[in-house]
Amino acid sequence: MSNIRNKFITILIVMQALVLSTPPGEDDLSLKRHIRDMQVESQKRDPNLTLILDKMARTSAHRKAFCDKLDGTADVKIYIDTILQEFPFLRIRVLVSQLTFIYNRTVA
Repeated sequence: MSNIRNKFITILIVMQALVLSTPPGEDDLSLKRHIRDMQVESQKRDPNLTLILDKMARTSAHRKAFCDKLDGTADVKIYIDTILQEFPFLRIRVLVSQLTFIYNRTVA
């Protein structure tokens, strides 16, 4: 279980490195739309990674705030499951590989 948590924490660090503030022109409605678009895209057989990476950059502050709210969750499995339920695109193995390549960090 600690291996899963370590991988997840590494992914969160990479996500935080993308952008730590909401870009100009984005509001709650547009952030929700970006997240919904990523949820839909992540379910596709061949997801558009360019689209997902762009929307990840736009929503990183929101994801960080969401994760910060859950930080006190004692059960690691519930913590991870809750985040992956809200942001299923984080499960995309190819995306993890892309992030590893882009940021030169091991995330999986």
